[in-house]
Amino acid sequence: MAEAAPPQHGGADSPRQVPGFWDRADSVRPYLKQVARRLLSSGLWAKVDPSDLVQRALLNAHEHACHFQGRTFAEWLGWLSVIVRNETLHAIQFYQRDVRDVRREQPLEPGPVCQSTVSPQEQAQRREQAAFVLAALEHLPEEYRRILDLRNFQDLPFADIAEQLGRSVAAVRQLWVRAVRCLRRKIGIEK
Repeated sequence: MAEAAPPQHGGADSPRQVPGFWDRADSVRPYLKQVARRLLSSGLWAKVDPSDLVQRALLNAHEHACHFQGRTFAEWLGWLSVIVRNETLHAIQFYQRDVRDVRREQPLEPGPVCQSTVSPQEQAQRREQAAFVLAALEHLPEEYRRILDLRNFQDLPFADIAEQLGRSVAAVRQLWVRAVRCLRRKIGIEK
């Protein structure tokens, strides 16, 4: 008797069966790295690289593609974002487990956990836009990427950035303006 073929996981619309999703994985890496970077404290940056977390998350997602139940790219990106978030949180727990002091834990106050006024569709659109912008950011010169990261993602004041870069505050402001203009041109907002 002939052996039955193994079942196809996730049906015809799963990410494993729709190569368009996985073909676009490289374009969303910058967004996914930013998801991981925002969760990591600066103390862990030397131990954990967001690129490694994204790579692990993409492997995990590919292995468990049969669990993806969405149909759109935006839903797929949201699913990947959650996986990256979980990978990052696991890494944080790993590096902080010996430091954890259970006696310092406090119970949560009763109340709503999350009251988002943004619809899931709006969240998905924002994720797609962020992925697009971060992909464009990857194509900027290193100096521009650094200034945009320090100012826009880490929310540092110009004075702190100037100190880090060894430049005057005025020079840092001008560099930031040039970086923003260059990014706007890359994403088609400015000519």
